[in-house]
Amino acid sequence: MESFKSFFVKLLNLPVPEKKEGSPPDAANAWQAASAATRAAEAPSSTPWTPMETTRKQRAWTMLIRWGAAAVIVLLCLLGIRQLFRPDTRPVEQNLPVALQFPQAAAQGIASRFATAYYSWDETTPDSRAKALSADYAGGSVESGRFGWNGKGKQTASQPYVVGLDVRSPTEASVTVGLSITVYKAGAKAGEWQPDSYEKRAVAVPIVITEGRPTVTGTPSLVAIPQPGQPTLPPQPGEDTTLSQQTKDYATSFFQTYGTKADTSAVTAPGASIPGLEGAAELEQLTRWVVRTGSGDERPAEATVRWKVPGGATLDQSYKLTLTKVSAGQTDRWQIIGLSVGTN
Repeated sequence: MESFKSFFVKLLNLPVPEKKEGSPPDAANAWQAASAATRAAEAPSSTPWTPMETTRKQRAWTMLIRWGAAAVIVLLCLLGIRQLFRPDTRPVEQNLPVALQFPQAAAQGIASRFATAYYSWDETTPDSRAKALSADYAGGSVESGRFGWNGKGKQTASQPYVVGLDVRSPTEASVTVGLSITVYKAGAKAGEWQPDSYEKRAVAVPIVITEGRPTVTGTPSLVAIPQPGQPTLPPQPGEDTTLSQQTKDYATSFFQTYGTKADTSAVTAPGASIPGLEGAAELEQLTRWVVRTGSGDERPAEATVRWKVPGGATLDQSYKLTLTKVSAGQTDRWQIIGLSVGTN
């Protein structure tokens, strides 16, 4: 505390309080007095320069600078204490891409529900369509039983799935939804309908974020179903034909166990965790088995298997696997330690 007081006294050029007579000098002052006496004894009789008196203006400027420095120090201390007890909790602005600022999952769910309701109608119960549409529509009132429909016929839309998303701003996007459409024809009796045709359609639904919630603000429009593009896959290493031949029988036994049992630890490498299919499929044939070239104790591999499934059908499916070298005494063997979905 004494040192802190001395710092401000020196900073502000305040007079140092004199010691009362009879009070014992402290250790620091005793040393300073002795040092001063020594310097006085050693000092030459005359100084090589002439001391100059400071003017009143200079003293005023010096005092102003010192008081300003003290004020800055006190202000910084106060700001530090405030930050300690009242930290700034305002969210930090992030320059995210527009697509990431838009609530994609919520918008896709609303668009799928609206598209299903929009392409489902029944002339015998027109109000049910209007009720379903009004739950997500914010573009104005929905005319009873209409919303672009002439009130005739019957069809149902089902199995919605999102096939496209065009984000235009953080609050606006167009969601393309695929639908399975069932068109009905009138039966022999009044009010009787029979399925007439089944079609696949795609519809673009305009979505706007209103008060934090995705809503539909315009009429959906029929569009072409987007076709899947051709993926660009990285080049694969060459095949290690020798290792492929050596491990093919082992791979066959692995898939036999994988299809029929839950526990595959008997045919996998130590530490592997590959749960089996528990009888969901039975191996009919390992139609393709390729181990890729590489170095070290792990190799990528690819397999195509033909499964027999209940009902007499067969399915050809692809897998990606990882082989690891397992040593037991003087013997080395390759075993499967990982399995994932193949990309053909």
